[in-house]
Amino acid sequence: MTSALRPPPSLGIFSLPVLIAALGYFVDIYDIVLIGMVGRDSLLSLNVSAERVPAMLGHLLGLQMIGMLLGGFFWGIVADRGGRVATLFGSILVYSTATLLNAFVTEVWHYEVLRVIAGFGLAGELGVGITLVVEMLPRERRAYGATLVASVGIAGAVLAWLMTMWVSWRTAFICGGVMGYALLILRWLAHESGMFNALDAQVAKGSLRLLLSSGERVGRYVRSIAIGLPTWFVVGIFVFFAVSTAKQLGVTGPVTSANAIVCCYVGLIIGDIAAGFITHALASRRRTLAIFLCASALLCTVALSLRGLTPNGYYVLCFMLGVTVGFWALFVTIAAEQFGTNQRATVATTVPNVARGMFYPMQWALFAWQERFGYVTVVAVIGVISFALALVALWRMAETHGKDLDFIEEVA
Repeated sequence: MTSALRPPPSLGIFSLPVLIAALGYFVDIYDIVLIGMVGRDSLLSLNVSAERVPAMLGHLLGLQMIGMLLGGFFWGIVADRGGRVATLFGSILVYSTATLLNAFVTEVWHYEVLRVIAGFGLAGELGVGITLVVEMLPRERRAYGATLVASVGIAGAVLAWLMTMWVSWRTAFICGGVMGYALLILRWLAHESGMFNALDAQVAKGSLRLLLSSGERVGRYVRSIAIGLPTWFVVGIFVFFAVSTAKQLGVTGPVTSANAIVCCYVGLIIGDIAAGFITHALASRRRTLAIFLCASALLCTVALSLRGLTPNGYYVLCFMLGVTVGFWALFVTIAAEQFGTNQRATVATTVPNVARGMFYPMQWALFAWQERFGYVTVVAVIGVISFALALVALWRMAETHGKDLDFIEEVA
């Protein structure tokens, strides 16, 4: 079933909908990584002992991921039923409020509640933004538009890093909330996707029952999730847990999570830009993802065998790893392109958040088994599982480069 409306052929990658989605993801990433950068200082100021800080920080990150997992399903269904633009407005209102309130916490449990709420709101930003972009841009520009959204968005991590040097952790949270509220003004200018507006009112939209009613459809969904697992393996283990990982790899001096995060996210920007150009040069989403996954797996193998790196050497490693997993925009785009307009936002929003949510069992396994088997061994096993699942999923995934997205998912 096709609609009568098509993306305007003159709509460019620097059009207002793309820029609004990009700025929204910028604020989104700022908030996601800020907890990793200021977590130690904020927890110490809340009278958490230095010995408990690493475990508590992992706990807060896990709560944020749980919020994102729940929010991914909520915002995706809302976007498919009520519209992409309205959903973007709601999600940023939720996480901007939670981010602002984070600046005024006085107890650890305040922090815990607000990270769940913030994660819930953050979940709606990227998937719905990418859905809006791929539905409004001509097919030959979709990858470039998604690349711009991700590249601008990931730069939010750089701003978060700078803020940690310029202001206190409480002020950094205030700035994140204010940026989100400012973006709400721009959101009023965005127009709804023509493909969504053209859907027949009788078509089932944003239905989990529809999504799960076909084994073939479930297979597409699971494969879409699996190809994103290596990104959060790398970002979670080597970057957010940089202090612990660097120590286990025998780095010769102290490293900080903030520096590791900014180095990795600069690499992610470069990787996302490169992925957009490579996918067009090869005319293939699958081959591009295969290149990045193989490069990342190889670099992770080398990284786990290295010993005696300097702190700067470890930061260079984080940068290089960031480049190799810089396919996040392509990952979300290919997930969105796998499904029809009536289920696209649900998939594009839940897939990245389920992939992010897999960081929780990864960190649980690491903390539960490191004493018995050794930190590096457990990391290696988690990495092998993550990359194996991603490569098998990619091998069985259909190519979507240049695919017409003007279709719906039919009832099985």
